[in-house]
Amino acid sequence: MKRLTVVSLILAGFMLTSHSAVSAAQGVKHCGLLSKQSAETVYGAPLDLGREMGMGCLFMSGGNDDKGIVVTMLPPTLAGAGMSMSTFYDSMLHQDSTSIAVPISGLGDRADFITSKGNDFTVTILVLYHNTILEIMASGSHNPNLKAELIQAMRQMMQKF
Repeated sequence: MKRLTVVSLILAGFMLTSHSAVSAAQGVKHCGLLSKQSAETVYGAPLDLGREMGMGCLFMSGGNDDKGIVVTMLPPTLAGAGMSMSTFYDSMLHQDSTSIAVPISGLGDRADFITSKGNDFTVTILVLYHNTILEIMASGSHNPNLKAELIQAMRQMMQKF
């Protein structure tokens, strides 16, 4: 969870102006991308109500900001001048040298299931869909069906586009 929180804060600081303009223009509510009930299904345990945070929504496990679900949506304007969303996706995919990314077929334009070598309780689904990057990160979950639940939750999010 700390990894994504740090990444979100870096991205938010680096691209704050673009994010504000896009959010205002599109009325983006990141916590509206995934319901609390769906987040709890993915996590496999009760979670606090989602809280808007930077470019995402944080569903914490009992107030613990190291455990829970983080949902992030990054619109095309955040890639920066001259950078495609595909290139931006690649930079996100390879930002953590300790992680292992496994492609997922049939989910968006590109999709990867990411686990960290350093923390096997943190997994992420990263998807490029309609020139937007969607991400769901689960930290501290012991749900035996976590990968399948993450994929299902991502499909639900994609339906909102």
